Amino acid sequence: MAKLQFTVNELNRILDSNNMFPRHISDIEADEENIFIRIKTGWFALKTIRISVRFVSFNDEGAVLEVVQNRLMSKFDWLIHKFAESAELPEYVNLREYPKVCVDLNKVLAEKAKGIRANEVLFEKGQFFVTINTI
Repeated sequence: MAKLQFTVNELNRILDSNNMFPRHISDIEADEENIFIRIKTGWFALKTIRISVRFVSFNDEGAVLEVVQNRLMSKFDWLIHKFAESAELPEYVNLREYPKVCVDLNKVLAEKAKGIRANEVLFEKGQFFVTINTI
């Protein structure tokens, strides 16, 4: 078992250096509570959308994130739905219960880092805490 702790900036570097950055995401930032994801839309007039998500939990389906709703987001909610419908999201991303988004971290690890499995993931005060085991 290993316990990893890293910031969002370190996550960006890990994903980038290992060619694991999802093609629809251009940047990830965070503050103490929220994770901010800049998503490429592929649309001429609006090239990117910045979405704020809150880490909810980690379970058998993966990391559960919830899109943070505010007045501006609620006005453009239809746009996010339209993008999600037209985007070819990776199979490890599940939007079935929007505004909740599930990311199956173990499916990603099975493809990219064979032999390890995440048992626990937390996001606190702008940092990720991940417990992994070998399989």
